Amino acid sequence: TRKERATLEALQSLGSMGAFDKDWKEEAQTRDVGRSSYYQSKKRLLDLDLVERVMEKYFAKDLQN
Repeated sequence: TRKERATLEALQSLGSMGAFDKDWKEEAQTRDVGRSSYYQSKKRLLDLDLVERVMEKYFAKDLQN
């Protein structure tokens, strides 16, 4: 969905060093993703294996490899 894409793009924009949930959520909100949509999108992205959580940070997976 558009919200999931925007949420993924928000994480990717924070760089390859990953992001804490708070930072990712704030970046997603600048892309017009509301709080509840953010949490739904984050769960879906994790379920689809497009994002991974390591310790307390989230990373967008590189799908080109």
